[in-house]
Amino acid sequence: MTETSTTKTVLSDLERGWQTDLVVFIGCAALILLSSLLSINASGAVSVTGREGASLPGVCMGKRLTGVDCPGCGLTRSFVAMGNGQFAQAFQVHRIGVIIYLLVLLQVPLRAYAVVRGVPCLWRVESWHKGILIWIVFAALWVNWFYALYTHEAW
Repeated sequence: MTETSTTKTVLSDLERGWQTDLVVFIGCAALILLSSLLSINASGAVSVTGREGASLPGVCMGKRLTGVDCPGCGLTRSFVAMGNGQFAQAFQVHRIGVIIYLLVLLQVPLRAYAVVRGVPCLWRVESWHKGILIWIVFAALWVNWFYALYTHEAW
């Protein structure tokens, strides 16, 4: 491999990293914005703020089919509560949702910095770390779910 091809490979990796950071930034910023534009109405359903009478449809296919909350049930309501500054309600609706929301929120300034500077994110997660992080989040969701089932807590 020549020096020129090595330089092109490094630049290609940097450009790909910058593009990934842009996509993550847009996705996380949109999620945070959307969570602040929605609200939880009196019946516990998610609705557009100012139109509490018109609830958004529930998205959990598992609950529709079985009638039982799944490990992710309540995450949307938790994000919406966090987006509206209702931290206690967010934790009550889904304990792990608060942690996931904070991780998503943390991505916004990190990825914005990377996009503005044109460099890969300061907090770059290697591919094997991503796998570990995903398993930790899934394990936390399942542990939370089993705890709720064991203690008969309802979300």
